[in-house]
Amino acid sequence: MPSGRIPIYLGIHAPCPARPHRLHVSRLCLGTMTFGLQCDEPASFAILDRAPAGGITFLDTADVYPLGGTLETIGRIEAILGRWLEGAA
Repeated sequence: MPSGRIPIYLGIHAPCPARPHRLHVSRLCLGTMTFGLQCDEPASFAILDRAPAGGITFLDTADVYPLGGTLETIGRIEAILGRWLEGAA
């Protein structure tokens, strides 16, 4: 990974004391449901680049909270995240 970037775990919930494991994620989650619609790809990349500096290591990629997803929007968040992660390799 390029310097300054830390791993972000997608769709993983914070550790549960009853089920300990080595994966630790931030208590705060960055919602990405606006990526690709209200937030274009360059702005999405900028947000993703800055998230670790704020301690964010947990992303919520669900895009169906307000109105539900459509066939036109299915996978757009994952595509943006994939392109961002490719740049991190």
